[in-house]
Amino acid sequence: MNRALLVALDERDGETSGHCLRVGLLAESLGRALGVRDADLVMLREAGFAHDIGKIAIPDRVLFKPGALDDTEFQLIQTHSAIGKRILSSQNQQDGSNERIADAVLHHHERYDGTGYPSGLKATGIPFWSRIIAVADCFDALTMTRPYHDAMPAASAIDLIAASSGTHFDPDVVSAFVALQRG
Repeated sequence: MNRALLVALDERDGETSGHCLRVGLLAESLGRALGVRDADLVMLREAGFAHDIGKIAIPDRVLFKPGALDDTEFQLIQTHSAIGKRILSSQNQQDGSNERIADAVLHHHERYDGTGYPSGLKATGIPFWSRIIAVADCFDALTMTRPYHDAMPAASAIDLIAASSGTHFDPDVVSAFVALQRG
């Protein structure tokens, strides 16, 4: 991934940039625990780094809103994954790595039970890297203070993710995550 994109995101929103860096590193650790290796592990980390790059295009009034989003605002924030895919897909790589990363970014808000977005993919129909990033993204979001909620203790966030195994998250990814965190 082009580091200029991360610099642009950091200039736009340092909190989201820090979140992306943490998610990328956690996704890499989780991927390693799940058997992802070599170049694929590097690309998984890059996908984690880029998972919220589409938020560059979200208006400040929505991105930095201190309270709950209304339906229209929520629909707008949901576009960040498709915007991220378009941004990443614009960087043609001959080896196809950008498309794999872009697909992981596009689908990181899918839910294991099929109720996520943008495509309503279900279970193993969700790209594997997206299923990993979803867990890493949720954990970091829960454990960091956001404009709309205080940080949750790590142990509580782990319990919440474990309770969402099979509905929100892939059970195999959750098992590896819990083992990694409680290790």
